[in-house]
Amino acid sequence: TFLKDSIICFSFGSDSCPFVDRDFLGGDIPPVPRPGIGPDVTACQELCQSEPACVAFTYQQSSFSCWLKSTQNPISVLAGYTSGPKYC
Repeated sequence: TFLKDSIICFSFGSDSCPFVDRDFLGGDIPPVPRPGIGPDVTACQELCQSEPACVAFTYQQSSFSCWLKSTQNPISVLAGYTSGPKYC
């Protein structure tokens, strides 16, 4: 997992992690989304860190919703979403 996290941070530049206006496609761990995470992307990342199957996350600020990801699929541009690996 550490190697995968390192590769994705390296790919986008570690100073830009998490990635604003980005979404990891697919790989959602149910239940999805996880609503009411809080007004901060950090809570979503911490939830990912507490879930062994999670390798990445996507957070939607407007709904405070969090999607935990079992894979680091291609990342796409999606306004209002922030994504990142389990650890930055």
